[in-house]
Amino acid sequence: MPILAHPYVAFLGLDVHRDSISVAILNPDQRIPDMEKIFADEEPVCRPIGRLGDPRLL
Repeated sequence: MPILAHPYVAFLGLDVHRDSISVAILNPDQRIPDMEKIFADEEPVCRPIGRLGDPRLL
């Protein structure tokens, strides 16, 4: 099974529902993603994405 992770790339997964979004973030140095559930509004969505740094590396 090929390894998909690149040493400098973070992966972001979003499972979108009507009222909430499940967010999973896998940073290059992790094997298990950080996960959280947020409200489906602009500010809560931007917060976890902003923590990742350069959006070109997503």
